[in-house]
Parts: sequence; C-alpha cells; structure tokens
Amino acid sequence: MPAPPPPRRPRPRHRGPPRRALPRRIVTEYDVPAVPGWSADGRPPACVVVESGQADLLLASWLGLDALCRGERVYRLLDCDLHFLADRPRPGTTLRHDIRIERFDRLGDTTLFWFRYDCVDAATRAPVLQMRSGCAGFFTPAELARPRGLRLPDVPDRPLVDPVALDERAVAALAADGALGLPTDPRWRLVHRVPALALAGGAHGLGEVRAEQDLRDDDWFNAVHFRDDPCMPGTLMLEGCLQTVQTWLLARGVRGARFEVGPTPIRLRCRGQVAPGHRRLAYRARIREAGPDWATADVVLSVDGTPAVVAHDLTVRVAAV
Repeated sequence: MPAPPPPRRPRPRHRGPPRRALPRRIVTEYDVPAVPGWSADGRPPACVVVESGQADLLLASWLGLDALCRGERVYRLLDCDLHFLADRPRPGTTLRHDIRIERFDRLGDTTLFWFRYDCVDAATRAPVLQMRSGCAGFFTPAELARPRGLRLPDVPDRPLVDPVALDERAVAALAADGALGLPTDPRWRLVHRVPALALAGGAHGLGEVRAEQDLRDDDWFNAVHFRDDPCMPGTLMLEGCLQTVQTWLLARGVRGARFEVGPTPIRLRCRGQVAPGHRRLAYRARIREAGPDWATADVVLSVDGTPAVVAHDLTVRVAAV
C-alpha cells in the first residue's frame, strides 16, 4: 500500500496586494439623482461628482487589503489632483468611472496605494473629470490621532483692505436667493459664518475670505462615511473650500449665475482627519488671481486650529445659467 501523501499546508487567503498583478482596474457607474437643495442650480455639488468615483477602496479590498489590515487600520485619502473637464452634470446623467490602482508600497507598518480615474458621461463618452496622483493609506487610530502636519504655502501675511464680516443670518440670506451659488439645504451649505472678507490687500493684493463651519457629532456625513469609522469625507472638505471662494465672488457682485470648477487642476493634500469630537473648521482662501468671472485661490482648512488640508490652485468660474 502506498504511503499517504504528506498533509498540505493551509493556504492563506491573502498575502497582501498582488504587486506583480498591478495595475488593476474597476469600472463603475453612478446615476446622478435630483436632490432638492444640494446646490443652487440643481446639479450635483462638485464633491458628489468626485465622491462617485470612490470604488478605489472597493478595488483595494478585493486585492486583499481587508485581510492585511484585519480591522486594525482604516482608509484615509492623502493626495489627489482633480481636473474638471466639463460643467457639473445634470440630474439623470450616468457617470462612468474607470478606476485603476497603479501600485502599493509600505511606509513602516502603513500600507499606501496610488490610483487614478477617468470619469465620462456614460451616454456620450464626453470627459467630465480626471483624477490623477491619487494616494491613500491605511492607518491605526493612534496614527490618526497624531497627524504629521501640513506644509502650507509660503506667502506673506499682509493686511486686508476694508474687511467685512458676515454672521449666520447674513450667510443664510445669501443662500436663500436661488440665483446665487450657495446651497439652500443647510446640510450642504458648509459656510456658516465669514469672520473676514476683503476684495483687496492680503498676500497677493486681491483680498481673501475666511469662513467657518461648525461641527456636531451627529452631522449627517458621520452616519454614512464610514461604517464604524465616522469621519468627514475629503471631498466634502473640498466642497467647503469651493464654497468659500464662491462667497468671495458673491461679494464682488456676481448675480444670476452658477459656479463651476476649473479649468485648471486642483491639487488637494490631506494630512488630518475631521471626526466626532472636533468642533470647528476654518477655511482661509487667499485669492491669487482673478478675472471678471473667475478666481483662483490657495485654500487652507484648519480643524480646531490645526491646519489639516490645503487645496492649491482652486479655481471657481461663473457659467451661464
């Protein structure tokens, strides 16, 4: 009788991301709904257009990151460059995202991955948005509690010329006029107060705007992003930066128009999270360039006084209604 075969060693389900198999790709679609109040013109806010391409996390999980992290680490976005190639889509549009993870790497015990995507109108194939230089990682709660900090733009801090302030009632009045650019739904309007707004002076001579957003532990985004790991989406932080620059344009007298993003890429860098327990966001938009119907700014977002996010080269332009 032949000898029995030696016992097989148990085969692990995952050994981590299969680096040699990269890049990997996933294609997803998102049907743009009609949501009252999420924007002044009924189109999805820029943050929704960007967030609809969130399946990089799904692809990373499929490649084995769940098994590698074992529930001890959570996902956070670090970097991305966003290039809006068209106006925000109308409700009823289907957005198709072609998402690719290009590589994985390790920084100590932290796993990082780099990704990109192209977003098009699924019906016409017209380009809508490109995301490049995406970088995300998986971090422990202890690491997230000790952010490494943010490199801020090196700009002079010159006095503002004739700054004004807007309280909650004044900002709400701006939003109540549907011809303007701020959302009418308070959940989507992230500018709650404006401690200072000037159309001249400041770092580049074109003024700046400083806006504040109050935070609550029961904010709607904490319940949906992420499960058992509540935090404010980086795309929603970007939306607050956009609304801050929109407020500066409104102060210049823009009426009867809608706001769009671009045409230049935005370089978004995130080095801190916004989570339950935090109480206030402060946005500071230094206007770097401006024309009759557009403005480009570098925007720094601080969480309870600590700089956490910077959006370089953020341009808001006025489009026809």
